[in-house]
Amino acid sequence: MQIIAVLSRKGGSGKTTIAENLAVEAAEQTGKPVVLLDLDPQATAANWGDRRQAENPAVFGHPSSAVVAGHQGGPAAGGGRDHTRYAAAQWHNAEVSIEAAKVAHVALVPIKPLIKDVETLPALRDLLRVAGDPPAYVLFNDAPVQGTRHIDARSGAESLGLPICPVVTYHRSAYADAANTGQSVTEFDPDGKASREVRQLFRFISKQGKR
Repeated sequence: MQIIAVLSRKGGSGKTTIAENLAVEAAEQTGKPVVLLDLDPQATAANWGDRRQAENPAVFGHPSSAVVAGHQGGPAAGGGRDHTRYAAAQWHNAEVSIEAAKVAHVALVPIKPLIKDVETLPALRDLLRVAGDPPAYVLFNDAPVQGTRHIDARSGAESLGLPICPVVTYHRSAYADAANTGQSVTEFDPDGKASREVRQLFRFISKQGKR
């Protein structure tokens, strides 16, 4: 079993999009049941799940206590040790984010490669410490296709002592277009550049903190 918490201090960082796409890729690559817990009161991932036709991943909107229940194999989260679980948490409820991080085998922290996003990382680092310091990686998301902004922002993030995910996800219309139809980018455009990014990200994150 592997539990991945997708957390960020900044709204609009891409938490939900990343969690949705990784959950679909996990279902496709492992052939095992995958559960996506939407911990955002806006229920964006849950609404995306309602638009889907495929049953795997199963998408649930839960309060923070359900994260722990899911970790323990609770039926509400589709218990069983062969499950992969993703939790996308909204930062403004710090308790929810801490609970998600506590049970995670690895935390993924998507941010845009902007100074105002990098400046939110100290608070996120403090939250991870409260949660027991699970393995965590900063993911530069929605990076411009042209230019080196993500490279420039990397040094600022590294100075805070947070590991950087080697995969960068770029600003591509496929992410929004796929979500509109209740799909992942690998379903919407299997051979597209966004799909290659998601597959690379899944390969990386699936090797981290697994037990």
